Amino acid sequence: MRRLALFILPAAMLICLPAADAGTMTREDVLAVASRYARHAWTCSRGNSHRLYNDLRSGKRYRGVSYNMGGFDSLNDFERKTRRGIIAGNSKRRCGRSLCIRRNLAGLDCSGFMSRCFGIPRHTTRTLPQISAVVRRVDLEPGDILNAEGYHAMLFDRFDDEGQIWVYESVVRLRRSGSPPAGVAHRAVDWDRRYTARRLYHFIHKGERVSTVRSTAVRVEPGGRLKKSVSARSSGMIIDGPRFSGAGGTGSVPREVWFKIDYDDGTQGWSPVRYLVLTGGRE
Repeated sequence: MRRLALFILPAAMLICLPAADAGTMTREDVLAVASRYARHAWTCSRGNSHRLYNDLRSGKRYRGVSYNMGGFDSLNDFERKTRRGIIAGNSKRRCGRSLCIRRNLAGLDCSGFMSRCFGIPRHTTRTLPQISAVVRRVDLEPGDILNAEGYHAMLFDRFDDEGQIWVYESVVRLRRSGSPPAGVAHRAVDWDRRYTARRLYHFIHKGERVSTVRSTAVRVEPGGRLKKSVSARSSGMIIDGPRFSGAGGTGSVPREVWFKIDYDDGTQGWSPVRYLVLTGGRE
């Protein structure tokens, strides 16, 4: 069993995510997408298998979309590519210390998979914190994020009676009967502190109690003029949001997500979600 590792722009430029993510997504929707990726059945052709890129076997039937570093395929994309004989992912070939990114291959990586489950533009393990708040382990809910920046991300499903956690993930070195050697799977892993539990902004609501993980800016508007800074472990309540700032390079990916906080010291203003911890209370 593999161990789990747990651990600015003006207001005028505010943007929203695509309609697919706007107000309609439920936790059940997120897990349903994840399950479809994990259960997707396909037969590996000679073109899909390549000894330099993967350990797939031609003619073998697999369940689960294959892992591809840098990939962001929808299920339709993956099906189309594999039927055309395109190499089904890169989980082996390295460029320096990291796997080579080959977006033209079939499949998707861990953060690409997470982004597909949430119905949002592609994020990485380094940018998922920009759109999510920290949650305590005891407060994890299905569809929450387990993220290790620069390493790996997983989608939380549930705890089992033995204290392990069930996750959906796109991962290398899968070694699971019926699954590709590297790809999407639903499985139990052990808890480990290297990952941080986080919650997507979509599932954060007004009235929730929060604290700050570090000294945090409080701004008049999201990405706007600085009002003051509050110290680490400052507590307060969410009174508005989410709002988005920064379109990034594509014009559709928010650089930061903000919530308006009524801090216990009387300060009110907008703080970035990445530095907030949901403390479990609600008013």
